[in-house]
Parts: sequence; C-alpha cells; structure tokens
Amino acid sequence: MSDGKTVRYTLDPDKPVSLSAEAKARLAAKRDSGIDTSDLPDLAGEDGWYCPGSRDAGKRPAR
Repeated sequence: MSDGKTVRYTLDPDKPVSLSAEAKARLAAKRDSGIDTSDLPDLAGEDGWYCPGSRDAGKRPAR
C-alpha cells in the first residue's frame, strides 16, 4: 500500500519516453548557473575526482 509520498516508475528501455515540444523548450532554457551544488563535497583526495571508467581514464587530474 502506498503512503502517498513514494512514486515508483519503471522505465522500459525498448519504449523510451519522448519529451513534448514544450518540455524540450523548458529543458533548453535551463542554465547550469541554476544548479545548486552547495551540497557537493570538495574534490576527493589530493588528486581530485577520478573516474577509472571514463573516456579519459588514462589522464589523471593535474596536481
């Protein structure tokens, strides 16, 4: 039974949801400056963030 607060939705990769023209326009109008990053941690460790699986996996951040 739902308590009215949790919404569950299962995406079907074979039937992707398409955005309406209005939703695409709203998304295009958003700017990065509107993203609140105040809860993100500082760079991890002395080397900063590093993702071994990224396309730049061979490149480590500069110290």
